[in-house]
Amino acid sequence: MSEKSSIEKADVVAVEAGSSRDVIVPQSGPERDAIVKRLKLKLDFRLVPYLALLYLFNALDRGNIGNARLAGIEEGTHLKGNDFYNALSFFYFGYTISQIPNMFIMKKVTPAVLVGVTMILWGVCSTAMAGTKNYSGLVAARFFMGVFEAGVGPAAPIILSFFYLRHELAWRTALFYGSSTFAGAFGGLIAYGVAKNLTHESLAPWQLLFIIEGIPTIFLGIVTIFVLPNAPETLERWFVTPEEKQVAIERSRSGHNTDNSLLDKRQLFAALKDHKNLFTCLIYIGLNIPLASYTSFLPTIVKLMGYEDAKA
Repeated sequence: MSEKSSIEKADVVAVEAGSSRDVIVPQSGPERDAIVKRLKLKLDFRLVPYLALLYLFNALDRGNIGNARLAGIEEGTHLKGNDFYNALSFFYFGYTISQIPNMFIMKKVTPAVLVGVTMILWGVCSTAMAGTKNYSGLVAARFFMGVFEAGVGPAAPIILSFFYLRHELAWRTALFYGSSTFAGAFGGLIAYGVAKNLTHESLAPWQLLFIIEGIPTIFLGIVTIFVLPNAPETLERWFVTPEEKQVAIERSRSGHNTDNSLLDKRQLFAALKDHKNLFTCLIYIGLNIPLASYTSFLPTIVKLMGYEDAKA
């Protein structure tokens, strides 16, 4: 029996690893388990925290208008009546209508490019709100910020599915979405620091707040284009060994989660007709209505309880 046949009977696979030599990876047993364990540990320390950081900035820029209200944005942009509430709503109009188009765009560009570019653009919109002078300008900035922020939330779970099996996704996705809860704490601290310690002869505190929180998002978006892994096939040599990279590719293919998978219309219509997806949408709507209200109006509620603007 040839050596090649012996290897096949030993349940291992030889694959081309992008170099002149073949990489032999076992398909089962303690050695493969050790490779999988090392791979997941590396991904858990790089991919999951980085995506969580992106979503933290997403939530921070989305909700900073609540603190800006206490810093004088209504007076600075001459808002009257329900203008402030309408400006809040326009963000979610843009966010809702652009989620599905963003996912189709991700089929044409790499995930890193989609996430990075949309981050840059929503950072620009967030920073540009510092220059708004009226209701129309504020509404336009909020609407387009919603359009671009929709690129991260839906894309991140898909990116995670390229690297993790289905049963491994739950708590990692929870960590990703849970990072947004820190935005309230950080946003309040930043707003307090701006209101108490920063002054500018030509910029109001609410304008400084948008600039301080918007510019880092732009910088992080540029970094994301170059550092966010797109798929197991693109994992760098400094990050994983050839064996770990091959195992990552095999795991992704075993779950049919690859960046070149074609859209199956039958699966699309089956998902639309599945009552479980409908109930999931209703649950998500029910969760986000109070969450969005809490994020935007908590500073105002605290102020109405008798606290000063900065403390609120």
